[in-house]
Amino acid sequence: MDDFKKSAKITHSLNVLSSFNELKQSDCICNFTIKVGDKSFKVHRDLLGAVSKYFKGMFSSNMVEARNGFVVMKDICADAVGQCVDFMYTGEANPTMESVENTLYASHLMQLDVLSSICFDFMENNLSVQHCLLVGRLARLYDRTELETIAERFIVDNFESLILGEDFFHLSKEKLIFYGQKLNKKHEVVWHAVRRWISNKGEKIGSELMETLHFGEFPYKFLLTDLLTDSLVKSSSDAKKKIKWEAALKWAKQSRRHQKLFPDLFELIKLQDFSGDFIRQTVRNEPLVEESHKCKDLLLDVLCARTEVKKYVPHIAVSSDTGIKTLNFQTN
Repeated sequence: MDDFKKSAKITHSLNVLSSFNELKQSDCICNFTIKVGDKSFKVHRDLLGAVSKYFKGMFSSNMVEARNGFVVMKDICADAVGQCVDFMYTGEANPTMESVENTLYASHLMQLDVLSSICFDFMENNLSVQHCLLVGRLARLYDRTELETIAERFIVDNFESLILGEDFFHLSKEKLIFYGQKLNKKHEVVWHAVRRWISNKGEKIGSELMETLHFGEFPYKFLLTDLLTDSLVKSSSDAKKKIKWEAALKWAKQSRRHQKLFPDLFELIKLQDFSGDFIRQTVRNEPLVEESHKCKDLLLDVLCARTEVKKYVPHIAVSSDTGIKTLNFQTN
């Protein structure tokens, strides 16, 4: 008996929706109009108020739209509004990847939570290389954490194919770096992605991005044979210096024998070409440099030769084989 009652209730609900839809199709007893651009949708206030919190608030508070009998919706896709109206009358929706962004925006505005859930479910079940960035972006925008995680995993797993598409260029610098760090030692893919993104965005943004690359995670042979010969790197003196430095460290840390040879390699590096900030923040704090008297002496000689050394080296004391070298500078 209970099953019959449930079935009858469902049938009745469907019949009510179906009857309202027939009335709408024949423009019968419609008492409200939704206007979007040059399109108009004649609807029934009672149904919209029952299904949509947006319209319930509009009608129950006697807003000007309720008194006028129409609402003008701006900055919204007319087709998406039409899809929302159809959903309110049928309970059905057939989103596509081409329309889902506009449909989501409209359903979110009208507070049609079920339709929004249908859209998110559709995106999760139709993830592809072509649309995964869109899915990830919409999941973040509407705070769908689970879908965002699924999309990001898909993006990382298919990143090599993804970077060949035009949608790849829509990635922000921050997201490009984020995905690059997730690629786990796939340095060729990371560099290919960064190079293509830089080439599309322009030199200024590219130089900024180059500063964020973790060259230290790249194998030293790849740094020397692939990156240093790349035309994009050759065009950037800063990139070349940073790559050479990281390659030297990578090589030195391969074995203890290499570490013993690091001071001789360090002598061949043109420290005078490095910026003061890079020397102070990176070179000077490298353990291989700190552990070598020869390296510290070479570093001190470079700092002494700089005309503005007092700005960032107020005091240096370096122990060497021949004694203690000490420099004291007064800072402004």
